[in-house]
Amino acid sequence: MNIIYRTLTLLQKAWTCEYEFKDGDMDQVTLCVIGSDIASISDNIKECKSLEILRIDGTKISSLPPSIGELQNLRHLTIINNRNLESLPEELFNCSGLTRLDLSNNTLTSLPDKIGNLKKLKYLNLDSNNLRLLPAGLCECSELQIFFACNNELIALPDEIGKLEKLRSLYIRDNKLQELPKSIGNCKEMRNLNLRRNDLVNLPDEIGDLRDLRYLDLFNNKLKQFPATVGKCLRLKALVLSGNQVEKLDEKTRRFDRFIFSPS
Repeated sequence: MNIIYRTLTLLQKAWTCEYEFKDGDMDQVTLCVIGSDIASISDNIKECKSLEILRIDGTKISSLPPSIGELQNLRHLTIINNRNLESLPEELFNCSGLTRLDLSNNTLTSLPDKIGNLKKLKYLNLDSNNLRLLPAGLCECSELQIFFACNNELIALPDEIGKLEKLRSLYIRDNKLQELPKSIGNCKEMRNLNLRRNDLVNLPDEIGDLRDLRYLDLFNNKLKQFPATVGKCLRLKALVLSGNQVEKLDEKTRRFDRFIFSPS
């Protein structure tokens, strides 16, 4: 067969994998499960051995079959807009080849610690769920570069977040964070850090160790002081402090004055 790429869209509430996926039949297989009438996903999804890209979008499912963890060729997994989905099976994180995982706009309240099995993961999106805490195991995803967890209920980040040494962009806006772990300073490749609309009352001095930081957004927090160590972030191009209570900046930080939005 000359087919290189095939998409199979499933629009039925109950389904079976009618197409027989065979190794070598195509270089890449994409399976889309889309539709508000879908209330469950059959256990026989495990028969889709060649599956590399899976999208489950806008369904009524409240759970996923543990057999999803048998999809060892899976590289990109998108599970979004499923408003009845509050948890994920631990077996899902046996898909150790995942490089991209989008779990945004569900109703997840927690994540299994086994997410740390995803050693090849580079992109993770947890936006718009009901998460209060993140598992320490997340910090074992050593290849992670881009991480979104906006619009949740997060009250803290794992103390071990500094293990994510390749993290370049961290977006945690619209949560309830009061402080950042000191280990954040170990994320040496961090370029974009978005913490707007949280409850931060202070920042660790270690934030000044992010020497490659280009964008720091702290809009609408509860900061009264700003660490002078940020003056060491010589590549910083945008620093947003509007909506805080910071009235005075240290001399070492004044070099960034032209980038700062005055507190409102």
